[in-house]
Amino acid sequence: MKKIFTLLFAACCGILTAQQTQPEHSVALVVSPDFSFTREASPNNLHDGFRLGYRARLDYFNQLAPRIFLKTGFGYAEMNFLETLNSSDAQWPSQNNGNGQFDPTLPGESGKLELKYTYRFLQVPFGVRFHLTTGKIKWLADVEGGVMLRTERKNQNGIQPYIGVSTGLGTALPGGFALAFQPAYRYHVRSNYPEQVAGLDNRVFFHSLGLEMSVSKSF
Repeated sequence: MKKIFTLLFAACCGILTAQQTQPEHSVALVVSPDFSFTREASPNNLHDGFRLGYRARLDYFNQLAPRIFLKTGFGYAEMNFLETLNSSDAQWPSQNNGNGQFDPTLPGESGKLELKYTYRFLQVPFGVRFHLTTGKIKWLADVEGGVMLRTERKNQNGIQPYIGVSTGLGTALPGGFALAFQPAYRYHVRSNYPEQVAGLDNRVFFHSLGLEMSVSKSF
């Protein structure tokens, strides 16, 4: 009987030790160059090209299962956009017929007008991280949603829900630290502008592609 209690005690100590050494929580500092672009509901204007921005975030992970982690955090993002306007259909002063009337047969100006915009957001993510493989080098996959909060509104939608996915590799380091590199994609499901302006469909939806680099500490 004494041997049985000794074995049970040893087994309980082993279980407790395993639970204490297994990472239950971690905090990660994430930085990412971000390439932003837009898509419109209306084809009146063209949004083309990718412009470079960035984001920085502090993430918190809580382990739900051996390879599943709940994710949240807080961050900042700067998204830059290039808008190209087709000016060939505009009415130019040189097309005035001298009587204050527009004459399309007179020569005007042609080409495209490029406008550059910068939008700044506070980011609050909620999601799940999966460790798809085990070992020192892991294949990671994140699925998340959340809100992007505009730091300045200017008659535009200041709260923009988004969804995003990322996947990449992470590697363990001594002392409970880890590094990860993950390409990421995000889509704002709410337009940056109100849906109707002067009776026109004015919706513009933001997209971004980035390469997230993070260093994390488990505790």
